[in-house]
Amino acid sequence: ASHTYTVDGSTVEFNGGVKQHIPAFTFYNLAINDTAMRANTGSSLNEEYFLEMDGDVTVQNNLILTEGVLRTNDNDLILTNTASSAVGQGYYTSSKQACYVHGAITRSLPENLSNSATIYHFPVGDGQDYKPLMLNGVTTTADPRVTVGVEYAGVDGRLKENDVDVGGI
Repeated sequence: ASHTYTVDGSTVEFNGGVKQHIPAFTFYNLAINDTAMRANTGSSLNEEYFLEMDGDVTVQNNLILTEGVLRTNDNDLILTNTASSAVGQGYYTSSKQACYVHGAITRSLPENLSNSATIYHFPVGDGQDYKPLMLNGVTTTADPRVTVGVEYAGVDGRLKENDVDVGGI
């Protein structure tokens, strides 16, 4: 039998207490509320329990970040909603509580902005470090997209800076 999933208006939430994988898919709203990492963590974030993307993921409306780390695994995480509120801010409050994207996020921005004061959040980091980027004062042209990830430096593997790739800005 063939089954069809209707994307419009729905929210898919990953909220389990065990290791989870997110398939390649286009979601309307995608909610990350994964308690597995907190339940299975010692003194640092346990990367074994990060949510794993198994392919490219597109979010048409909102990426809702409540708890857990989403590892992109070099897959594309694309957010097409141009509203500044389309992405949660993410956080890192302790070695057991964090919510951000381990990898890169590509966001669409509105066309024809002129030095906009609106803040666009990119809640990114690596396995143990949360390194968000907030973008404002933006002027855009046609089809503006921004990709933000992390850049590593030194032999200790610590984060040096955000890696930003822009188009239409």
